[in-house]
Amino acid sequence: MKFDVMYDRIEQISGQDYADYSHLRVRKFNRTVAVLDGSFDVHQPLDNNFKVSLTTAYSSLGNNQFIQYPMRLASQRMCDFLNTTWTDYHAFYQNNTDFPQPGECPIAPKQYLIENHIMDSRMFSPYMPRGFWKLQISLTKGNVLDEITVFQLNVYVKVEPKGTFY
Repeated sequence: MKFDVMYDRIEQISGQDYADYSHLRVRKFNRTVAVLDGSFDVHQPLDNNFKVSLTTAYSSLGNNQFIQYPMRLASQRMCDFLNTTWTDYHAFYQNNTDFPQPGECPIAPKQYLIENHIMDSRMFSPYMPRGFWKLQISLTKGNVLDEITVFQLNVYVKVEPKGTFY
């Protein structure tokens, strides 16, 4: 990879009755590295009645003026996501978290831990532009015609040339 990615901040927009991320934070690990650390609570089972998606937005100047970017993870039913897409990303989290294993569905209501997780640039397209990014994780429920967003989480990351952070 020709770039590094580092957490900047995390914010829960909605859905505290489904999951509570108030105990999860981005903190400095050392002088140059920021990590994701803490825990979050899932309050009810998340099964195939829910759909998960990830959209991205880009701020080239880093001034929080985001433009929607075409890179995304398409909306998938939760169990389908855990059986397919999650298998590609689980390895990046398995050493620092107790996230569900691929295929483990429904996601059980409990407290999940994240300990000093460093963002890995291999999770992203090698053509990702440098700058400030907003990754928006959404959870929806319902049918196509009456689908509502029940949970939303924004994760902000910085993308810089290789060697900038580490």
